[in-house]
Amino acid sequence: MSAELVAISLLNERFLTDYPFEAARALETVSTDAAVAVLQSHSPTARLHAWRALAPDRAGDVLVALPPEIAQYLLVESDVQVGVAALSHVKAARRESLLAALPEETAADLRALMQHTPGTAGHLMDPRIGAVSAQLTVAEAIERLRDLRQHGLRELFVVDEQMQLVGQIEVEDLALTGRERPIREIMRAVSVTVRDKDSATSVAKRWQEQPLSVVPVLSESGRFVGVIRQSQLVVTARSSRGWLQRWFG
Repeated sequence: MSAELVAISLLNERFLTDYPFEAARALETVSTDAAVAVLQSHSPTARLHAWRALAPDRAGDVLVALPPEIAQYLLVESDVQVGVAALSHVKAARRESLLAALPEETAADLRALMQHTPGTAGHLMDPRIGAVSAQLTVAEAIERLRDLRQHGLRELFVVDEQMQLVGQIEVEDLALTGRERPIREIMRAVSVTVRDKDSATSVAKRWQEQPLSVVPVLSESGRFVGVIRQSQLVVTARSSRGWLQRWFG
């Protein structure tokens, strides 16, 4: 390898390690195979920094495409919330094979978080979230929509570098806005959020006060981890004592 190529490789290594969120946004604009090739060409530390900053759907795709030993390293070394978010986008059979290959303690932590207590918001939620970075432009957000592969997606939630929820935007608004405009300029505030450990009854009551198509769910640390959809909220609300009488009179 020439001195020039060595220098470029070293710069890329520093970029992935020191600016993981910027690196992740760049990796989200290329194919999964290309992202995997970039990660494999760098050190375990650089891979880890960049992978855990990826949007959950892309992190899951990359996890499946990487060699098993690298995927296992990423899951072991990452925060458990990051691992769960990525695994929620992996097909059940593949997810199980990844978990089975992990150290027992790591697998147990991941399984526990994926199996929320019945009767809680975490148990009701769908972890396959439509999240985009606040740093993206409208054009980049539209490209992300193609990767999300969720039918009937009507709104996107906007997150910061730490997957903290900072806003939301209607999908149809993207088509009516200048493509170079930053997402953060057109997003609106999120009016209602719940925590994953909140009771299903309290979530239903909040939804009755302010009906929404989806309610975002946050972890104890404030990380955006899922949404509870209207169909599930209706079922939960109907099971609450006296709901039918109050709603229909």
